Amino acid sequence: NFDTSSKFIFVTFHRRENQDHNILLFLKLIKNISARFFELNIILPLHLNPKVKKILTKELSNIINVYLISHQSYIKSLYLIKKSQFVVSDSGGIQEEVPSFKKKIIVLRKFSERLEGVKLKIAFLLNLDEDRIIKKIKILLNDEKGKSLIKNPYGDGNAAYKIMQFFDRL
Repeated sequence: NFDTSSKFIFVTFHRRENQDHNILLFLKLIKNISARFFELNIILPLHLNPKVKKILTKELSNIINVYLISHQSYIKSLYLIKKSQFVVSDSGGIQEEVPSFKKKIIVLRKFSERLEGVKLKIAFLLNLDEDRIIKKIKILLNDEKGKSLIKNPYGDGNAAYKIMQFFDRL
């Protein structure tokens, strides 16, 4: 169990291209983050792939500030994003979610189809570059002012309402 009122980052790692050699780099990264930022909890839902789940559990379950949790529903994931300091993920969808909660994201990929967030300095494409990620974490942990300036480049959350208005005018 973890306390969502404590300082934590929400971490996901699930893309197929990251499940082979890159998982070793990911494990090293998480161990390094947990050691360098001991006051920061790391919340990591376990991937449904049994092979990935097994290695994550084996390598990370004994680290005191790493919380391996079961795979989360969409709503629970949104709650964790909202309560987190920021997000670290290889997910494309999460890149679109974080700005709605005034959060930033370190993207564990070389490329992204969602460059709007990168251009607005909400998303940071750092792949699995440990040095750059550690530097960015230090910055993000001290970026209270920057959070309030975040605007969502992917929409304002009112699409359904706007669609209804459009059809009401027909």
